[in-house]
Formats: sequence, structure tokens, C-alpha cells
Amino acid sequence: MSRAAILIAALPFVSAGCFSYVAASAGDVPVGTAVRAHLSRDGAAKLRDVLGTDDQQVDGKVLGRDGEALYVGVPRRLRGEGYQERVLEQRVTVPVGDIVALEVRELKRTRTAAVVAAATAVTFAALLELFSGESGASSGQPTGGTEALVP
Repeated sequence: MSRAAILIAALPFVSAGCFSYVAASAGDVPVGTAVRAHLSRDGAAKLRDVLGTDDQQVDGKVLGRDGEALYVGVPRRLRGEGYQERVLEQRVTVPVGDIVALEVRELKRTRTAAVVAAATAVTFAALLELFSGESGASSGQPTGGTEALVP
């Protein structure tokens, strides 16, 4: 396997590091921000019927807030017939008192720039390797066997 193929195969794993979660306060999070809320057991129990899970973590986007709650749009996958799947956003009210920790999703610009630069370099190297090789047709040599020679 060529070096370019190995780097291309590793790219999805490296690019996953472009985002990280940073601690935040419920009152400071702007609407539209991607968040991860860690809930108390009681808070998770309150949302069990709404979300259909006992997870103590809610990932989504802040749709609004007031002094007592965050309104979070949580992605929900719905299966249809066969392989069809739809993603809907369910609005969930998360009381601030039930939030043990809140994190916002933050883009790591330096890391993302490094991944983009590496991807560009790998793509350029792969294209260079692909188009720099000589084939029989471009070297003036016949590409077929002896049957291709005309007496």
C-alpha cells in the first residue's frame, strides 16, 4: 500500500479531532450553539419518557433559554421501511438544576487547518504519483502483445 493510501485511510480519524468540548455555564451559552449537557440521575429520569433512554448525557443545539431551563434540539433518528432513515430534531426542556455539567462544542481552528493542509498535500501527492508514471502508450512502445505488431 502506498504512503498516500495510508494517509488517506487515516484522515477520518485525524479529522475527528477538529472539535472538542469546553466547559460552559448555562447562562452564557448563545442560541444555536452545539452543547453536551451532563444530567443528574433525577434529570435523566425526567427525560426518559421524552428521549426513550436513560442516558445522563444530552447532545444537541441550544434553541433557547430562560433563567430556569435550556431548550435543546436533540437529533432523533427514525427508521422507515428498509434502509430509510430520517433525522428529526426534538425539542427538549432541560431544567438548569438538573444539569451537572455543560459543555459547548468548539472548533479547533489550528488542528482543522493542519488537517486541511495534510489532506491537500496527500491529494496533491496522490495526483502527482498517478499522473507522473509512464505507461506503454506514452513511451512509444506498443501496449499489446506480438499480435499488435503489423508486418
